Amino acid sequence: RDTFLIYQHLDISSEERKNSTAIIEALTKYFVAAVNVIYERSIFNAAVQESDESIDQCICLLRKLASTCNYQNMLKEFIRDGLIQDYNAKKQLISDSKLTLQKAIDICKINENANQQMMNLKCKNETFEDINKKKGAYKNEFEVYEATETTKISRQV
Repeated sequence: RDTFLIYQHLDISSEERKNSTAIIEALTKYFVAAVNVIYERSIFNAAVQESDESIDQCICLLRKLASTCNYQNMLKEFIRDGLIQDYNAKKQLISDSKLTLQKAIDICKINENANQQMMNLKCKNETFEDINKKKGAYKNEFEVYEATETTKISRQV
């Protein structure tokens, strides 16, 4: 009933009322709020890749945000430019004047993998250092324990 009332008061001609496409467009215009492109672009430009977010997740978010920005044929360039967050990747990406979105994605993925591998190596090195520190700590404790036992034995004799 409510939709019929809205339909009756739509600002469309009697000819358009005979055309289902025109009716659907008029109803869509009535129900769907107009997109504020300036606001949507502001949200898009403020988007940054979170530290726990993969490059694929970031690209997905940028594509979603860009869909309401009316970038049309510049969409890939704006998404590409939105990827440039990491300092090392940024340096590499801006040095290529013919950078495409796909090439930027590939470079970002390579950097992401390299960063993960460096973190893994750092964790392994820290583990080895911890083991060596503990080894040294146990060695010192053992020497102190031996000296204490020797002292006890010599006192008993």
